[in-house]
Amino acid sequence: MKRLSWINVALGLWLVAIGAGLDHLAGKAVVEDITAGLFISVSALWATYAFDTTISEAASWTVVIAGAWTAIAPFVLGYQAHRLAATNDVLVGVSVFLLGIANVTLKTRRAGLQQT
Repeated sequence: MKRLSWINVALGLWLVAIGAGLDHLAGKAVVEDITAGLFISVSALWATYAFDTTISEAASWTVVIAGAWTAIAPFVLGYQAHRLAATNDVLVGVSVFLLGIANVTLKTRRAGLQQT
């Protein structure tokens, strides 16, 4: 579970680096990449180091939602024509979303096993 969160931390930092370093044509893409990247990284760290299982699951769901937003942001914010930025956001967003779902599933199963 921690590995999945750490991968999401890395993907979030990737978004920040791309937002800061990639020559975007759309300012919205830069702001979205940096903001979403920081949000994903912090939420994934929160999910990793939360002491309570319920809080950790909530943090993991936050990562899932942030991943979904990152994947659809190019279309909602209107920078889908900038293929490099849009493709990166969709791929990273879907990856974060799927890893987040896997993390939530594993945490839910582990919590269920601990209760029995």
